[in-house]
Amino acid sequence: RYDDLVEQCGGPSTPAVGFSLGIERAVQHLYPDDVDLQRSRQTPVDVYMVCMGDAAQAYTLKHADRLRRVCRVEVDTSGRGVKAQMKGANIRAAKIVIIAGDDEIAADSFQMKTMDTGHQQEVANSRLLEKVREVLDL
Repeated sequence: RYDDLVEQCGGPSTPAVGFSLGIERAVQHLYPDDVDLQRSRQTPVDVYMVCMGDAAQAYTLKHADRLRRVCRVEVDTSGRGVKAQMKGANIRAAKIVIIAGDDEIAADSFQMKTMDTGHQQEVANSRLLEKVREVLDL
């Protein structure tokens, strides 16, 4: 009951009843499977960046803004495994997946996978924007 609520806010004494329900609880009852937090943002992206470790995440974030000037980019910072991140790329309907790990950092490059063809290639960091534009026809 909220009998004193209106009065506490400066109004007259008013009897009141109410309830609240957290949206998370409602979703849990509607969908008993675990909720994938990445699915709450399902808008399509052009480029999905997969990070294999903290160093790769920092490396990827450092270079993502260059791509954002020409297309929609998402960097997966969830810390999940590569397989789960690739699933995230599929959910987001990414056209290109850019993958970074220790080997790519050492070579100052990325692995670039074109999702519709499945073709994957190493791309030097200096040519990344050019290659993304080529695949996206920009």
